[in-house]
Amino acid sequence: MYSNIDVLKKLKSSARNHAAAIKSICSNTLRFRFQNQKSLQMSVAKIPTPCELKKLFGQPNAKNEEIPYDVIVCTRELCARYLGGAWNTISPEQLRMQPIIGGISNLLFLVELPENVVPEGGEPVCSLLRIHCSDDLDRLLSEAVVFTMLSESITKHLGKVFARIHILNVPIAKKAMVIEVANGWLEKLGDKMRHKMRLKMVQTDLSKLVTYAVLKNELEIIQLCLEKSGSPIVFCHNDLQEGNILLHNQYTINENGDFDISENEDPISPIDFEYASYNYRGFEFGNYICEYMLDYGNDKSPFYWVKRERTPSDEQLYYLFNSYLDEIDKQKRNGDHFYPVKNLSLNREAEIQKLFIEARRFPAVSHLFWSIWSFCLADESLPISFDYISYGLDRIALYYECKPRLLEYLNS
Repeated sequence: MYSNIDVLKKLKSSARNHAAAIKSICSNTLRFRFQNQKSLQMSVAKIPTPCELKKLFGQPNAKNEEIPYDVIVCTRELCARYLGGAWNTISPEQLRMQPIIGGISNLLFLVELPENVVPEGGEPVCSLLRIHCSDDLDRLLSEAVVFTMLSESITKHLGKVFARIHILNVPIAKKAMVIEVANGWLEKLGDKMRHKMRLKMVQTDLSKLVTYAVLKNELEIIQLCLEKSGSPIVFCHNDLQEGNILLHNQYTINENGDFDISENEDPISPIDFEYASYNYRGFEFGNYICEYMLDYGNDKSPFYWVKRERTPSDEQLYYLFNSYLDEIDKQKRNGDHFYPVKNLSLNREAEIQKLFIEARRFPAVSHLFWSIWSFCLADESLPISFDYISYGLDRIALYYECKPRLLEYLNS
């Protein structure tokens, strides 16, 4: 079975082909997942309904090396429909398909043309197929335009990745969505949360500690802090973690943990812009710190680890912010951006200190946001091994640890 960091090195060809893969298969899978089935006229075979898709790809064997034949047939039809070209000419037996581990709310597969089949036009020779497992449409913060714009323009190192995302002028609502989305998830949960907590936590009744009213109140406190933060509104990925970063196949990581590359090469690309939206810049960096200590490689329940020792050091953050600001300076010369460059200080050290403050205060926002998300997904029947209740409770505990720093906005 493939992991994102190892096997997705197999996503060969240029960054443009990788972009085409993401754009064609991921965005169209989104569209296909949510449109009325009658509106999709397939020239190949009938594609299953969204519910049938989730059930089909959620088969136990489909998530392991042994992929059922009916899954391969369906995948071939999806690729033929959305990628076209040579994908229309191959049989299911010729399709090369491997599952990718690491996703906690969707299923991801690497699909490739056989080596002896030559592309007919601009279609990619390999692609990513993502099957959304959640039924909640409100979880998508933006439309397929996000895939189209981001996949073609994002490369470079992590600081540069953040900068290139933040500088984009994307034609969606330019307002911070984090509280609105979290409130939407909370409203969906409602009174079911207390029942769910008692059902999962038989020995310890946490229903009085984690309730709708408690979380609603915490969101109101966060809203006050965000309004006082002064953090600029920029386009954010919102979920840039280990499972959403691909290392291109021609690059390796040396024994020191560095890329063996020249100065102008682009070794990594982000994927999975499901939660991308305009948001407070601080959320992106606060979320980065949170994800730095979360490891989703655990193959036993609860299927993740919290590794506090992996919190990034000030030196690491300083390097990240310097790289970020270097790329912002470079990209802002392009007039088609939304980044509030007029608010950037000419004093580099002062600007870095602003980023440090945001990065140290915003983790609380990320923890509460993803805890509510996790409780929401726990209410759905997902074909993914992950303890959403445990994860949500851990993120709540981390939220309360980080909350005092966030409250500094109200005292400054």
